Amino acid sequence: MTAAARPRHGRADGRERRVAGFGGLELQVHEHGPAGAPTVVLVHGYPDDHAMWDPVVERLAPRHHVVAYDVRGAGTSGVPRAQPDLVARLVAEQVAAVEAARTT
Repeated sequence: MTAAARPRHGRADGRERRVAGFGGLELQVHEHGPAGAPTVVLVHGYPDDHAMWDPVVERLAPRHHVVAYDVRGAGTSGVPRAQPDLVARLVAEQVAAVEAARTT
């Protein structure tokens, strides 16, 4: 089974994909629940990855479209090189990840 088709959290509706974040850096996105349901985005902090939200995903996924992603440099997302204006770029990247999840 490919990573894109591998069920997550013991649910058949789990989906994984990579999306291009700001500057082309790839982010690993994990989606659960019905795509047409209200979307909930779960963002972890350092040094965790998306898996810290597993218990929350289990509870929300039956009625919500849950998106948990590995932020840059964490989990299986890309690792950035040092860049000026990093905070503004991170915000833009997070908005792009949410928009990408909402349009598919």
